[in-house]
Amino acid sequence: MWVAGQTEENDSRGEVKTQEKLDRALVAGLILEVVLDPKDLPDSRQARQRVVKSRIQGYLVQHLAGRVSLDRFRSLAQNLDGWFEFYYPLLVTDGRPPAAKPQTVTYSVGVPSATYAVHEPKSDWLRPKAVPDRPVPVHHACLEKLLDDWLEEAKKNIPHRSHRKMTPAKLRNFLCQSAGRWFRLRDFERFIEMDRKTAWDYVQQFLQTGLLCHNRKNSAAVRYCLAPTFLKVEADALRLAIGLIISHYPENLIDKTSDFLIATGGEPFQVREWEQEFPEPHRQPLLEELVEQEIIIWQKLPTGGRFLKLHQRWLQKETLKGVSKDQATLNYQASPATL
Repeated sequence: MWVAGQTEENDSRGEVKTQEKLDRALVAGLILEVVLDPKDLPDSRQARQRVVKSRIQGYLVQHLAGRVSLDRFRSLAQNLDGWFEFYYPLLVTDGRPPAAKPQTVTYSVGVPSATYAVHEPKSDWLRPKAVPDRPVPVHHACLEKLLDDWLEEAKKNIPHRSHRKMTPAKLRNFLCQSAGRWFRLRDFERFIEMDRKTAWDYVQQFLQTGLLCHNRKNSAAVRYCLAPTFLKVEADALRLAIGLIISHYPENLIDKTSDFLIATGGEPFQVREWEQEFPEPHRQPLLEELVEQEIIIWQKLPTGGRFLKLHQRWLQKETLKGVSKDQATLNYQASPATL
């Protein structure tokens, strides 16, 4: 039994090392592909390095996201910085590949777990203000059956008392409104209408049972969100991809972009929704970059109107089951207001 266990462990370690070598070779190949591309590169060494890295990030998102496993995409995205800093000086000199030099390279990177980063967004989605001529769009971002099944199981852990403010229905309402976006303990506390200590105790239980995720920040920067398992969108992969391709934008704008797209649940949305969420001057350039990298796609209605939609490769498999493109288009046509 001991020998069998050791053999399985050694095989597993061997697979991890092999996968790591393949991923490092992939990044090195992408560096060469970008450098040898006929597109002009800046003369400045620092500017050239930034452009090459930006294009590699674009290649990674365009060609691998949705086509490799989520774990592998996450590993590539998180290790890209380290691998790039190591391989770029070896492969490129003044914009051209250097002559081959025999040398031994030893480089080992473990597979880290997913880490979320976030600034201090204002959580105004819980109780949106009624503004004339600006209706609040309704999207269904949660896998509601999965969430309902979890809550049904959790009922036995929530005390059944008439005065108890926390109920499965109230918790469900809060999580569906959050739609996978980051929220503060204060948001949860005020929505459920309980004291801070009790709210914190509940949140810790939900973290342990896998209902919520933590952004791994400290103090006032702490945020929580509904676990990606319960969302229609592959939220953690989407956050990583958006962080890669628009890394030159402010961090709070990156988080806001991720939250907005996760909250759509893959459903169509109109340009005016985007414009209301993202003011100038970033609104149009940001949209163009996301369309170019196939995070968002344009779709056309038979009437000639157009709408925006998250690319389906960012959706959970459960979301894609039984939903055809024609059905989604018809559902959108039935909604009020077109472009």
